[in-house]
Amino acid sequence: GNTAGNYGLNSCMHSDIDTNNWWMADFVVKSSVGKVIIHNREDCCSERINGAKVYVGHVYCGEVVYEIGKTVYKVECGGIIGESVKVVQESEYLTLCEVQVEIGAFETTVELVSASQSGTGWNGVASRAIDGNTAGNYGLNSCMHSDIDTNNWWMADFVVKSSVGKVIIHNREDCCSERINGAKVYVGHVYCGEVVYEIGKTVYKVECGGIIGESVKIVQEAEFLTLCEVQVEIGGCFQKDMDFAAADITSFRVSSDEMCILRCNENEKCKSITYQESTKRCWLKSKDNGDRISHLPGVKSANKKCFQGCFQKDTDFYAADITSFGVSSDEMCILRCNENEKCKSITYQESTKRCWLKSKDNGDRISHLPGVKSANKKCFQGCFQKDTDFYAADITSFGVSSDEMCILRCNENEKCKSITYRESTKWCWLKSKDNGDRISHLPGVKSANMNCFPVDGVWQEWTETSACTVTCGGGTKSSA
Repeated sequence: GNTAGNYGLNSCMHSDIDTNNWWMADFVVKSSVGKVIIHNREDCCSERINGAKVYVGHVYCGEVVYEIGKTVYKVECGGIIGESVKVVQESEYLTLCEVQVEIGAFETTVELVSASQSGTGWNGVASRAIDGNTAGNYGLNSCMHSDIDTNNWWMADFVVKSSVGKVIIHNREDCCSERINGAKVYVGHVYCGEVVYEIGKTVYKVECGGIIGESVKIVQEAEFLTLCEVQVEIGGCFQKDMDFAAADITSFRVSSDEMCILRCNENEKCKSITYQESTKRCWLKSKDNGDRISHLPGVKSANKKCFQGCFQKDTDFYAADITSFGVSSDEMCILRCNENEKCKSITYQESTKRCWLKSKDNGDRISHLPGVKSANKKCFQGCFQKDTDFYAADITSFGVSSDEMCILRCNENEKCKSITYRESTKWCWLKSKDNGDRISHLPGVKSANMNCFPVDGVWQEWTETSACTVTCGGGTKSSA
């Protein structure tokens, strides 16, 4: 669990010779692997990682391409199922400071930009917390630092509006680690939770339960604020403190919520899951949302169709091109598609950073092409339909502070099936039918059916036996 890249801190493995080296570890259970994350040595010899090959079982995922200054490498595995991970370095010493394996064949993190903070001390600028370097030693210039010891904040914007599962904070390790205690985490203006300091713990994960927003903010009111790296995981599938009641196939204990997801993926009849962290108990369900949704503190639930992901690896949506261009990342390719009314799907090539916008779902046809990945717009666009009015079928309308509050008001109204929202006036219309009476084009508004998303992790005035009075979906994915 220690990602420190300084070999003197006893956190890294090291081979004995400089040729034909390998390292491997077994999984507790057979797993579907999205990517393997390697934390490289930083104090010396970082270039030795170049060309290291990654395998899940005996299946090749890819290899590391060394970049000066880069400390963390992510190798895509595209959902390969296996029982172990292996890293092979044939022509150099092999040193690995931490290896992590992410479940799933989909993108899991939000790209962060435009970091800012309340004040800067000891040259600890805000951008250090999103530079990709998780090193906890302040002397390695990887951590931001506030200038005073009260009323501090740090924030960063998302490249695209996203549904957030959790915020991960890499804390300072060489000094003053306890200062992180009580730091509060927000997505937009919505509170997720706070950090509870533990001696020896370096990484803190704060659950956000699918809150939708455009930025992350960390507030420390009573101490200096130092963050060595902040990462945001896409979420929105799990509905916090919600039980998908009944419709059980089976239940059993697992090591984590990810293992509960895997067991559902392996079971053809499984449509949704409920998971209890305190007991590590997993329930597989035969229906979306079980038989009904009820409020139950301490459990969380998700529909299978939500966590299966958008991007299809090594898949080309052939032809039906609108245009193509270079971009900085797959998230920017998604953004360009969202901005183009004619765009229905995308293909993206990581090696060239090339993005193709397509005029049809799946292009003209789907073909196998190693090195590219493709996705349909309707998967990553989320629930809201831009410049679309769900006309008539109004229950009521009123002013709100955000689109999220419009969603919440609809969820509180038994008759509400859909909403229309105008950002410029912060006005919300509740509708009695899916899609209103009809769908019409209207610039400046957006609309959504409530069977697409939960209440962004915020549920109010429910009792333990309350059933959901609308068809609550598995969540939104605003970026792949």
